[in-house]
Amino acid sequence: MKKKFIVAIICNFALTTTNIANAYEAGPFILEAAYIGDVVGNLHGGIKTGAAYMGKTDLAVSFHTERAKWWKGGTLKVKFENTHGDTPSTDLVGDFQIFSNIEAGNHTYLSELWYAQQIKRVHLQIGLIDMNSNFMVTDHAGIFMNSSFGVPSTISTNNPIPIFPITGLGFTIQYAVTEGLQLSGGVFDGTQKDWDENPYNVNWSFSKYDGVFSIMEAQSTYSIFKNLESNFKLGGYNWWHVDPSNSLDKYNYGLYLSLEQEVFHTSSDATMHVFSQFSWAPSEYNYNDVYFSFGAHAMGFWKKRPADEAAIGVCMAYFSSDKEAETNLELSYKFSFLNHIYLQPNFACVFNPKGTEAHLDTAVLLGLRFGLNF
Repeated sequence: MKKKFIVAIICNFALTTTNIANAYEAGPFILEAAYIGDVVGNLHGGIKTGAAYMGKTDLAVSFHTERAKWWKGGTLKVKFENTHGDTPSTDLVGDFQIFSNIEAGNHTYLSELWYAQQIKRVHLQIGLIDMNSNFMVTDHAGIFMNSSFGVPSTISTNNPIPIFPITGLGFTIQYAVTEGLQLSGGVFDGTQKDWDENPYNVNWSFSKYDGVFSIMEAQSTYSIFKNLESNFKLGGYNWWHVDPSNSLDKYNYGLYLSLEQEVFHTSSDATMHVFSQFSWAPSEYNYNDVYFSFGAHAMGFWKKRPADEAAIGVCMAYFSSDKEAETNLELSYKFSFLNHIYLQPNFACVFNPKGTEAHLDTAVLLGLRFGLNF
């Protein structure tokens, strides 16, 4: 009875959201809603064996000035998020890189509130921004659950950057130099408040101690091989802030790059891409000083299910004071249904989990991610 009730709620949510979204899309507003749920089990190693559940709800509304017949290229967006469930990286696995990218505890908060303007080749954005929506994006690594495939661990763990779940105030600019070359830059508040100080992410303030986090990125989409997609990104960042204990200036910086390459594309639109990510930060300032990943992502190989995806990836975090790297091996298959629903079984091994001071055995994880998108 309980299962039928839950299914009924999900179906009603899907139908209602779809109808509302269709109504809004007729005008200047676009409504977006999504839910992701992760059921995971630690079968061996780590801190202890056990199971956990995590979920994330997104609700966003954007207003487009051109659709309102005002002016071209303007977008105003507000997005709310809710995260809920367990914290298996902390309680079960003990990994450093956080194997589920929706793990965040139990919170409801404002995630984004920004205005963007496109002016010919220039794109400007200001407000409460998720930096990872504009920088460090590796599209074909996005299918994986591990957090490091989204933002390299040397950046996310060593700097208080404005990414999920706590975004921050900032300004970004993107310039399309040519059709295949883009330059991007961003400046953000240098210190994001934690949940205790900022439970809903609306307590914004600037302090002389916050400092500034700045980032620059160059992207090339020129094809290396004829008729096959290529995407290369090279970026650097700098975090300057003042230590409140002694009022001394503090600096941190680093570099990152990513490469995505299509290796074949059939006439039936079956494709395979390979990718690699690398990031570096100076070891004198950072515990995790090197990150490296690689993997492959395939789509369209099953004619009866052309939207399904399969992927395998490895991400490694190296440490300045430890000879052993934490290595995550992940395999995933994504079943898509009705353009709005997906199921994604996932298998992962975390070798040398480094999220605690204790020596932990290799963690063997089995999971199922499901999602609704409207």
